[in-house]
Amino acid sequence: MKIHNDSEKNLRFCSDLAKQRKANTKQSFANYYIFFSKLSTKLRVDIISSLNSKEKSVSDLVKELKMEQSKLSHALKELRDCNIVYFEPRGKERVYFLNKTIKPILKLIDLHSSKCCNCNECNKCSQGMEK
Repeated sequence: MKIHNDSEKNLRFCSDLAKQRKANTKQSFANYYIFFSKLSTKLRVDIISSLNSKEKSVSDLVKELKMEQSKLSHALKELRDCNIVYFEPRGKERVYFLNKTIKPILKLIDLHSSKCCNCNECNKCSQGMEK
């Protein structure tokens, strides 16, 4: 009888573990959706691309990207909310930089997305992106 009870306990444990893993997988994919949705606008991608080379102040980004500060600030907030970028106050300005863990992710995305479109002229890859 003891073997039977232990088997039932193990079966229940495995079943519970499988349910938990399934729930965790669903949560992970929900998190992936949120993360990648932060990359769904051209402005946010341009910000990330600019910060990939070096940290920059908001005024530097406004000049470089030729964007209104209010739109840029909103896009930066979206990226901050997902821990893609951080900032440090320096005097009266905020200087933004990429989260160190994002750079390897960007390299992987670049590797996989390069097969999408090999030319830089047709804009095929940026079609459908929100402005």
